[in-house]
Amino acid sequence: MTDDVKTAMAQELLAWMKNAGEFVGDQAPALAQELVAYGMAAAIGGVILGFALCGLGYVSAKVAKFEGNEGEVGEFFGWLGSGCGWVFGLIMVTGQSAALMKVYLAPKIYVLETLADLVK
Repeated sequence: MTDDVKTAMAQELLAWMKNAGEFVGDQAPALAQELVAYGMAAAIGGVILGFALCGLGYVSAKVAKFEGNEGEVGEFFGWLGSGCGWVFGLIMVTGQSAALMKVYLAPKIYVLETLADLVK
């Protein structure tokens, strides 16, 4: 290859890289908005699922009490399911609420942390 061809190829490559950089720069705000929207949707879904677990614990306690099988294995497992539903539900609601607050109150930090996790 001659020097003219190499120079032309290098200039074409630089122009392509410049256009690619502009494309990424143009798409960055949309990407950040979509990432924040996804984070909020995921956190809201987690909060709803946590409340559903709490509701399952409540229903389990009502069933155990309604059956009236005092001293039997069914009542024990009903109350055990109730306790587990409440505990895991509250843990999930607490954790997902914290994630929702982070996305809502500090979206830039959320985007940077998410992108840093993707780069790792």
